[in-house]
Amino acid sequence: ACRKAGVSFADQGEVLINTRLAADVLGATKMDRPEWGAVNPDNGDVYFTLTNNTSRTVADAANPRVKNAAGHITRGRDRGRDYAGHRFPWDLFMLAGPGEDSRGPDGKPLNQDNILASPDGLWFDPEGRLWIQTDMSGSQLS
Repeated sequence: ACRKAGVSFADQGEVLINTRLAADVLGATKMDRPEWGAVNPDNGDVYFTLTNNTSRTVADAANPRVKNAAGHITRGRDRGRDYAGHRFPWDLFMLAGPGEDSRGPDGKPLNQDNILASPDGLWFDPEGRLWIQTDMSGSQLS
């Protein structure tokens, strides 16, 4: 049994079933609805989609918008490149959404040619291109 911060887990199975609660107990960074991850096969960068979260009341470095209806993608790298690290540098790869409230990988706002919202699935093709599947609702198209 494990007991910490007033929370008790009877065994490892309960930790796995209640992963979000276990992460809260350990002080993990809260994220806006994580969905998928993908590793760039060329350089080892790790990407995660944060689909959205309209319930957030405070922004922070990892979740830069209070009402994050459009979502974002983070990118990080394990310094040791063995994926066993506990900390690693990361950045905001993309802020999805309309106009000036968004930012593409090039640092510029997204436009009518590349606008997206609610990033969900990620996949690197054999040529190293990152494909982003969205969970974008019809109301986000305007």
